[in-house]
Parts: sequence; C-alpha cells; structure tokens
Amino acid sequence: MASFNVKASILNVRTAPVENFIDKGNVIAKLFKNAPFESVDEKINKLGTWYQDANNHWVWGEGLNPTIIKKSLKQILYPSWMLELCIPQLWMHSKGKGVGVAVIDTGINPSISNLKYNTDIFYSYNKTSVLDSFGHGTHCAGIIGADHNSNEIFGVAPESHLTICKISEDDFISENDTIRYAEAIEWCNEHDFIHIISISWGSIINNGATLKRIQDAINDAARKNKIIICSIGDASQFNDPGPVYPAALKNTISIGVIPIPPRLYSFINDSLTTITFGNEIKSYSSTQQPLVLSGSSQSNAIIAGIVALFISKNNFRYDFDKVKTMLIKSSIETDFNGKKLPVLNGNLLLNNF
Repeated sequence: MASFNVKASILNVRTAPVENFIDKGNVIAKLFKNAPFESVDEKINKLGTWYQDANNHWVWGEGLNPTIIKKSLKQILYPSWMLELCIPQLWMHSKGKGVGVAVIDTGINPSISNLKYNTDIFYSYNKTSVLDSFGHGTHCAGIIGADHNSNEIFGVAPESHLTICKISEDDFISENDTIRYAEAIEWCNEHDFIHIISISWGSIINNGATLKRIQDAINDAARKNKIIICSIGDASQFNDPGPVYPAALKNTISIGVIPIPPRLYSFINDSLTTITFGNEIKSYSSTQQPLVLSGSSQSNAIIAGIVALFISKNNFRYDFDKVKTMLIKSSIETDFNGKKLPVLNGNLLLNNF
C-alpha cells in the first residue's frame, strides 16, 4: 500500500477510471483537500494515472500530492511475479485471514518479527525445536505468510496463520527417514485449525510400506478437508518424469516451476496440477536476511498462499475438488519446447476467485 494526500480542492471518487471527465455517471463520493488516500493498485489511460483503494474506489492521480507520487506504485511495492499473478487485486477480496497453513519443512527462524507463526503448537521430528538452521523452511514460510516491511519481502497470504512442522535439518532426508512425511501429516490431521498443508519437499521413495502410510495420511487429511499442496520437485533436465513423493500420490495438488533453460526445471508427470513462478523469489534466510532462491519449492509456497486467499475469500466453503478445479481453470496451456504445460494466469485467477 502507499499513502497519499489530496491536493485538489475537491477530488471525485469513482467506481472505475474514465476516459473523459465529463462522464460523471460513476462518481460515488468526493474527497477534499488534504484528505488521506491509501492506494493498492493503479491504471493508466489517456487522462493519466488512476489509483485504486482497497474498497475498489478510484481517483485521478493528478489530484493527489505530487511530492508522494515520485515513482510508479507498482515499482515501489510489488515484485513482478506478484503483479503477474494479480496478488494485489486478490488482496481486495482477502489476505488469508483465519486460514491455517502448516509448513512441512526445515523449521523457521523465530526472530523474524513480521513472520508470525504458532509458537505453542508445532511438530518436530526431534521432539524439541522447530529452529531452522538451514533456511529452506523459513524461506518458504515467508513466501506464504510474511507481512510486508521495508525490505520488499511479501507473503502471499499475510493474514494466514502458520504452523511449523520440522522434518529435517537440511535439504535431504534419507529414504529410511521419509516416514517423517506421514508422521507430520498425521500430526496435522489432529488439528482442526490447519486447513492447508504445504510441502515444498520431494523424495524418491521405493519402500511400499512407507508410501502406503504416507498415502493413508494424505487420504485422512482429504477426509478432514485439508488441502495438501506439494512441490513436484526440481529436475536436472526438461521433461524428466521423476517421480518424487508425496507429490506423485493421490489427493495432492502438485506444483511445478516455470522452466528457465538451462538451469531451472521441475519434474513433469501426470500428477502435475499447474506451474507458476519460482525464479529468484525473495524471502527470508535462516539468518533473518533477505535471500533470493529459485525452484519448485518457491512455486509451491506461492500456490499455498493463493489457496489460503481463496479459502478465506470463500468463507471456508471449499473442498479439494473445488480448489484443484480453480487452479486448473486459472491455468493456460503453454508450449515449452514442444511440451504443453499448464501455467497459472493472474487474470484467470481473478475471474475464478
């Protein structure tokens, strides 16, 4: 958001920008000189720049204090991926208030003041602490739920409630330890305040008993109306099918990253729901400093935040099929090296919210 003061004696408040000031049909109110105006978005037409507040009210930019309007609001505030996905516009409907998101990962840095999480209730494989010494969990948690401050880090759903589930100290768990996926999901299933389970992780699992227990935990989560969103995993080359788990299991929403040859790919297989931005996403590191990372982990965290907005906006009237259908309908089949992949589209998201 950005704050302005009205410089004109009287400034019309409209339901939408107009191409001609003679058109008074959509004027709904007036602002007087020095009145405050909080802007969340902007549009440009032949009359100049128009600014919109959180209540979908529009004013002409030339009527605002020019000492504040030094730079495009979008340039000041939002990273490009947020603009492409229309996140500021989605915030006019919801910022994820009341939605519980469990982050199954490496834990969290507890010192980040604008990254709120449940400090009293958590899961940790070691039964002691969710302290994140590696940083992956903190980074993903920030993408989902950080409240913006001056370092230009934004969470997609800043009013959601994060619950931390720690399954590892670093970016790898052995196959013997992959049972932790099931244990963490089972723990989440015991808590009604968790609506989304975000897993920006993936492992190769060959043990049938382990896969069955993870699938059973996922199925139980689905019965309890918990949405499990999983990274489909990062690949070393384009069109590698993988698979990795738990994304390849049933009753999950599996998220990939938009490919950037020759360095950024995710696995591609029948479990894929959609792909989205995941290149150079800024969030927090384990040391509390801003950090840019890339991968399907970041893409997955973005989608978890978007689903939190969707659930809150729809007053918690949702289920797995409704959420998955929303994401599919909001995606456009796009050609990548002869392979068509579903890419999440911000304008379609707005239409399907």
